[in-house]
Amino acid sequence: MDKQDYDKFLQRDRFAKFIGLEVTEVKKGYAVAQVTITDNHLNEFDVVQGGLTFTLADYAFAAAANFGGQKAVGINITISYFQPPQGKVLTAIAQELHAKNKLASYNVEVRDEYENLVAVFIGMVYRKKEPLKYD
Repeated sequence: MDKQDYDKFLQRDRFAKFIGLEVTEVKKGYAVAQVTITDNHLNEFDVVQGGLTFTLADYAFAAAANFGGQKAVGINITISYFQPPQGKVLTAIAQELHAKNKLASYNVEVRDEYENLVAVFIGMVYRKKEPLKYD
């Protein structure tokens, strides 16, 4: 699998496209995703809606877990929020912690543009038998 094929797969994620998420780097077990914060991402307190932070982390998690070409689906996820992000860019970095035949675990750190730790997301995937479809 190459990044060009995988980019085609990612382009089918309509929700990620709608809210402005982008995978900037990906390889097996590792991915970086970013979003530029707009007024549409803010809640009633004028801070980034927690759902955006979660979705960005989930997007990086999915990219890291699926890049090998085998379909992987999340089965358990926790997130801890530490502080609201500062600035206009959020970045999520996903790294594989442990993998076996069917299960794999990932750690995702979400940081703002000043490198402040905003949230930590830990997720587990189940790897299905079927390969990813790129078209």
